[in-house]
Amino acid sequence: MRKIPLLAALFFGLSTAAASAQDWKPIQDVLGRKGKVDEGILRITFPRSDLKVSLKGIPVPADLALDTWYGFWPQPDGKMMLMGDTVVQESELAGVLEEVRRQGLEITAIHNHLAGETPHILFTHMSGMGDGVDLARKAKAVLARTKAPTGEEPEKKKSTVDWSAVTSVLGKPAETEGTMIEFAFQRAEKLSMMGHEMPSTDALETAPEVKLNMLKDGKAVSYGEMILVADEVNPVFQALTEHGMTVNALHNHMVREEPRLFFMHWWGVGQPKELATGLRAALDKMNVRNASKE
Repeated sequence: MRKIPLLAALFFGLSTAAASAQDWKPIQDVLGRKGKVDEGILRITFPRSDLKVSLKGIPVPADLALDTWYGFWPQPDGKMMLMGDTVVQESELAGVLEEVRRQGLEITAIHNHLAGETPHILFTHMSGMGDGVDLARKAKAVLARTKAPTGEEPEKKKSTVDWSAVTSVLGKPAETEGTMIEFAFQRAEKLSMMGHEMPSTDALETAPEVKLNMLKDGKAVSYGEMILVADEVNPVFQALTEHGMTVNALHNHMVREEPRLFFMHWWGVGQPKELATGLRAALDKMNVRNASKE
């Protein structure tokens, strides 16, 4: 009667050991940043801090909504899968798309995440499969077609906001930095990409993500992406809009995932706890497993 649990424990132990044994340094050296590892996947970000973007007079911080990112996902056959999103101005779009094609990568989506922002920003999602270092070089070549700052990662800022009213509604875990708080909520069902089980993680942006940024007047901005299956799209849309948030986009980010996933982006301004209440209403329409309250 103990065989199945023991085998399961052995399997997961080996999986964890394999993930922890992954040598990320060659990829980190190519891109010049250490990034962060979650669920055995390396994510390296390049916030577009060179851009001064605003929406209806409100500044849009780079780490709130303007992160270029590349995720490196080890595959069972020893290859690496690259998934990423390059943030571009309209003047950079053609060059980035040309470089994606030249590097033999696949484009999986081109679209907006915001609406009404100045200047207009586009998001170009791509993927690739192969050797990790080679994929890092390809990602670096794509990134070089933009003016995104590179070099060492910016030092993390200490949180300056009491978010207890928000965490009491949305729960934890949450990450805080400066004037921002970020939550990630894992999808509960099994996800897969090209036949391989795919983690629900912010390292691949396959986990619904909620961010709030405090403004000087005591209000906050809410932004993020709800990752949905088909039956959740309209209930979540209704929950967000009924709580005063504007849905800016609904689209794909990937092309070969199962089940099919829809990404809904929104923008809201208001009292932090009121925004959290609206986000809670949306999360309650979704099959997520770590959205419990405190």
